[in-house]
Parts: sequence; structure tokens; C-alpha cells
Amino acid sequence: MSTQLEKTPVSKKTIQFQDCDMYGHLNNGRYIDCFLNAREDHLVHFYDLDIFAMSRQKGVAWLVGKHEIVYRKPANLREEVSITSEVIAFADKSITIEMVMYDKDHTHVKSVLRSTFVHINLKTLKATSHDDELTTLLTNVLVPRPMIDVYERAHEIESSLAKK
Repeated sequence: MSTQLEKTPVSKKTIQFQDCDMYGHLNNGRYIDCFLNAREDHLVHFYDLDIFAMSRQKGVAWLVGKHEIVYRKPANLREEVSITSEVIAFADKSITIEMVMYDKDHTHVKSVLRSTFVHINLKTLKATSHDDELTTLLTNVLVPRPMIDVYERAHEIESSLAKK
């Protein structure tokens, strides 16, 4: 892991046939799959954090507490999209991640997902505090954002793209 951590990792994905509806658009439920897969890739490739190894070795994991998603433009069959993720808030026992799906050139927002994950002990199934190592990582990659409505946030991102 480098000393300067990427706060807004990005990855690319091509929209596949099996993930699309009859109109050739990414199925609404598959957006979340794309986002979570991208986030897992970001954790491994940018932070050297394997959440599956962490669950086996430390007996802890993050479970979804809440998803909020806004769909702005369809992601189409065989289209390459770009997905970013950021830790926008964290507390002792939870984190909030914002993920944005763009077209490949980052000129249009496809969707915005804000997810809150609860850190749990896998034996007790109760919320548990992040250890010092995770707290340090979260502190180093935090991109604090006001917790505005996710629709407002999507509009804010789109407005910033329009100014470029």
C-alpha cells in the first residue's frame, strides 16, 4: 500500500447482456451489484484490503445498513462505464460510501449510490468498533461531504460536470 492513498478510486466496467432489461438498459437491481463489485475492487487494488480475508482472520465484516440510489441516465448494453467510490463519513461502528457511475469519459452521471455499512462481529452479530488499523485507513481516505439528500447530491455532481 502506498503512503499516498487514492481518496476517489475509479474502475471501468462494460455493461453485459445478462445484466440488462429488455430495452438494453442496465437492470435497476444490477446497478447495486456493479457498485458493490467496483467498491470491493477498489478496496483490494487501492488499499490492499481484502474484506473476505478480514472476515476470516478477524471475525468482522461490514453489512449493508442502508442503500439510497438515484438513476439519472441509463447504462446501456456493451457500454463502458466508470465507477468511483469515496468514504464520505464514518463513525465508530459504521461507514458511509458514495459511489457514482459515469459514462466512460466522466461527462454524464448514470447513477449515484450512497450506502451505509455497519461494522459487525461475526460471532455475536452485533455492531462492533473499527480497530485502530481500519480507523487509520478510514481517516486517510475520508472525503467528508455534507449528508444532503442523494437527489441533491446527484444534481450537485451533474452541475460540476457542466462547468467543466
